Amino acid sequence: MTFQLCWNRNIVVFFAQYIFVLDRRFDSGEDVHELIDMSKATVIPYGKKVRITLGMAESLVDEIDDIRGE
Repeated sequence: MTFQLCWNRNIVVFFAQYIFVLDRRFDSGEDVHELIDMSKATVIPYGKKVRITLGMAESLVDEIDDIRGE
């Protein structure tokens, strides 16, 4: 059995406006916890740590070091 989700245009507009407000308030440093239902929030633990080798251009590494130094 297949279910199709039919979005009403008003619902889409509401969520778009809500997300815009949430994003704007978060970016300005406001506390947005009142806008989010945290009652069902869960923490997903990270997996096992592994070591990887990554090759990249030296200029990119220099840029990353510059950003970290700021």
